[in-house]
Amino acid sequence: MKLTQLAAIICLSTLSFTTSAQMVEVDFHDRLANNEPLEQVIAALITTQPGSALTVLELAMNKTCTQTPPAADEVLTAVINALGSDHEQIESILKAAIKKCIDSDSVTVVAIAAGVDPSLASLATASGGAVSFPATTILAPVIPTGSGSGGDSGISEVNN
Repeated sequence: MKLTQLAAIICLSTLSFTTSAQMVEVDFHDRLANNEPLEQVIAALITTQPGSALTVLELAMNKTCTQTPPAADEVLTAVINALGSDHEQIESILKAAIKKCIDSDSVTVVAIAAGVDPSLASLATASGGAVSFPATTILAPVIPTGSGSGGDSGISEVNN
């Protein structure tokens, strides 16, 4: 195969992927505009196009992350249920949820409650999310200087 043919194939496959993601996004927003419940939108899009699960998760999280935390948890549950708890994309889905707005502990709990293997859920969330904590300074212990007097009638006395 010539290099130009290979380049053309790569360009066309990239174009079709972008078009597919854009179509999922348009369908997502159209369904919501028609007052279809978010969980049903998620289920319908993932059922018809399982390869779009990450795109659907991102779109749904963008909509719910500004709401109360349970809404984002419900989105993750809906994505796992639509995809299947043992699907090969589950690990990627869990990692993506952490990068959005759900902390790693909540992702683990939601995943296990949705039927994901606990070891997979724990492994996928073990690295944690993008949440950063301030650095803690550890101070060295203070060591007294000088010679002590030993105390009065204490155990350091030689002739008791």
